[in-house]
Amino acid sequence: MRPEERDAGYLLDMLQHARGVARATSSRTLEEYAEDEDLRLLVERRLEIMGEAARRVSEPFQAAHPEPGSTGCASPACAGTPAPRATTSAWTASCSRRSASGHSIFSVETNRSATGLKTS
Repeated sequence: MRPEERDAGYLLDMLQHARGVARATSSRTLEEYAEDEDLRLLVERRLEIMGEAARRVSEPFQAAHPEPGSTGCASPACAGTPAPRATTSAWTASCSRRSASGHSIFSVETNRSATGLKTS
């Protein structure tokens, strides 16, 4: 498979998982999210998958699409997350989010994962 085809597959994975997070959280409040362990695990897992897909996107594609000002995450769960510093690409930020979620399981902050939820 050519790199362009692999990149397209990884981007599609990211999009599908972002949409899954949006579907799962769009009608939930922050309080509902905090109380629903299954929902939190679903969101965290989807963010991990999105970060892993971002990590696998080829360097030439990442260089051609740096998405300045982006948080590196299309998910509503990432809304309000500050954009990475100018020296950090959106791709690196997305991969970092995956690493933080995947390796700090016991310290995941509910507020950071749930910032895309409705507030009332």
